[in-house]
Amino acid sequence: MKTYLKLATLAMVLIAPAGVYAADSVGGPIGNHQEAQQEPQRILDPVEFFDKTTGKVKVWYWRAESGYEFYDAPGFHPRTGEALTGVTLDVITEWQQSQKNAKQCYIIQRDARAPVIYRDHLPGIDPETGRECRLVTIGLVERLNEYANGKRPGKIKATQPEFFDPRTSEPIVWYVDRGGTIEIFDLMGYHPETSEELLPVTPEIVDRWKAQQAQASKKPVNFNEDRRCKKARTLYNSPFQTRSRLV
Repeated sequence: MKTYLKLATLAMVLIAPAGVYAADSVGGPIGNHQEAQQEPQRILDPVEFFDKTTGKVKVWYWRAESGYEFYDAPGFHPRTGEALTGVTLDVITEWQQSQKNAKQCYIIQRDARAPVIYRDHLPGIDPETGRECRLVTIGLVERLNEYANGKRPGKIKATQPEFFDPRTSEPIVWYVDRGGTIEIFDLMGYHPETSEELLPVTPEIVDRWKAQQAQASKKPVNFNEDRRCKKARTLYNSPFQTRSRLV
């Protein structure tokens, strides 16, 4: 009997480690693999999005304001806590296009034959035209196409317009400063009266425009009405009026 118990105990000791450290189908201890899944590592420049053998997703993403962030495993974004999503062909295509656009800039012209010129160099002063070449972004592509097809900027009359794209934070309003007065427009291009090139708004310009609108919305003071109010208040608070109210 004792011999049987010893053999049973020995068998349990030998079997236990295999159960505790059993590896899953991917390889490595189960506990360690789960921990790795909870802490995905960011990939700055992904090369392979899908497994060559199985075709399964190898990269997960999170959509940031400035573009895509890629990670090597499913899980949650380290800052926001949002769930990461497996890449799709549409996501890959959009990301690749944005990478291409990052090295491309544009110049707006008044010439109807070539209203938009594209360059393959980085943003800055274009050596050929001497004009500023601005960065082409995903949010600007549609508006650049509109300008190239003949649409021109119109003055914004809305009292609370959207100045920045909620997805990318890019400016979607353009402005000109006319002697301290900010005028805003719905498209890039040139001012219809002065022919000045419109510039994309900045947070500082937005603050100036809002302050300008707040000042303009204040009701003008009617000085005649103001004097009548003061006179009535003086008569009402005079000693004679006070005694009359007491009586």
